[in-house]
Amino acid sequence: MIRMVAIDVDGTLLDSKHRLSPENRDELVRVHDQGVQVVLATGRMPELIEDLLEELGIGVHLVCANGALVRQHGREESLVDETIPMDIALEILDVVSKLDRYHYIYSTDGFVVGDALHRGHGHKTSPRNIVHPDLAAYVRETGKPPRKICSMGSDEELLALQASSLERWGKHVNAWLGGHGGLEYVPAGCSKKRGVSMLAEAFGFTLREVMAIGDADNDLEMVRDSGLGVAMGNASPPLKAVAKYVTATNDESGVAKAVRLFIPDRATEKPFVRQP
Repeated sequence: MIRMVAIDVDGTLLDSKHRLSPENRDELVRVHDQGVQVVLATGRMPELIEDLLEELGIGVHLVCANGALVRQHGREESLVDETIPMDIALEILDVVSKLDRYHYIYSTDGFVVGDALHRGHGHKTSPRNIVHPDLAAYVRETGKPPRKICSMGSDEELLALQASSLERWGKHVNAWLGGHGGLEYVPAGCSKKRGVSMLAEAFGFTLREVMAIGDADNDLEMVRDSGLGVAMGNASPPLKAVAKYVTATNDESGVAKAVRLFIPDRATEKPFVRQP
């Protein structure tokens, strides 16, 4: 039986114009009202999904910054709140700042961008953020290492950067392609899978009772190792390869279609059986 559904945000729950479809919203409200725990597992920070949480209008749990911050709804203390080691963060920022591409950080202070042109960061509501022309200098001045660093670029550029980064800093960070033109660094050990697993454990069950839906490589472990892993129709080939089911695209409300298929109304519900 599926007792929790964990959903990526960009490219999954939201369409290509960053909108939540009424169909997706209604399905999540429906299963939430049936007692299924709903988790948003995202590369974003909470302040960047405030409008989405308001639209959903239900109590959801959060796995943010690819697992660097994990919050259980109704609980004041975070289950996870980790940052990249200061010396490693400064080394990474030194490297990415020389690439002449847009990059940003998620500080414990908030969303920090290098210039005002990127204040909105593609979201419907411009988030509260901090503009600083030198992100490494900001980290040094505040003495606060980031939860996440993101460097933008083409897939080819980011794959090369990912390989060199893991070779150099792999003991200290995880680095994934977020699927939307960004390479995302978070503290080693942090991942969406880990965050979802911790939330499941808090409710007394395991990943085998979780349905996970995503579209990008930073969703891969979560989708692969959950009881029912679902890839969006617009997902990356590696994610589709490990998923147990491929739904419609994010522009076709693929989340709603998968949720409706595998979590029917209680009166007709049949538990999903994981194949060996």
